[in-house]
Amino acid sequence: MLPQALNNYLLRLGWGYKDKEHFTTAESIKLFSIKGIGKSPSRFDPVKLESLNSYYFKQLNNDQILNILLSKYSQYDRDKLIQLIDLFKNRAENINDIEEGISYMCNKKIEYTNDALKLINSADNKLMLNTISELEKINFWDAN
Repeated sequence: MLPQALNNYLLRLGWGYKDKEHFTTAESIKLFSIKGIGKSPSRFDPVKLESLNSYYFKQLNNDQILNILLSKYSQYDRDKLIQLIDLFKNRAENINDIEEGISYMCNKKIEYTNDALKLINSADNKLMLNTISELEKINFWDAN
């Protein structure tokens, strides 16, 4: 969970200000009032917390996301990581979604099924072997 999401969630737990859902820290300090606290007991809503986290996550830029992930992926090229973040960011709801994509793309270990190995090793698949060889030479992938 991002700190902003958790702060916002805890602030809204039993308190409200008009129909406003998202608050910056400065807005929270300025607008909070005991008068806005409801009398009903509060209850934890994990769906609401995830929704707030997603909202704040989508506000982050690539460098901010990289800073969150850097301790785990510091051995990788920064520019490559930024490209991967950019690739996965639009579909991601949280940092775990980005991390899942990056770990998949940076995985150097490729596992083949027995059927795939039989196909690759068969003598009559020279075209496929040549294609694999050529694809392995490509360092940068783009639409063209």
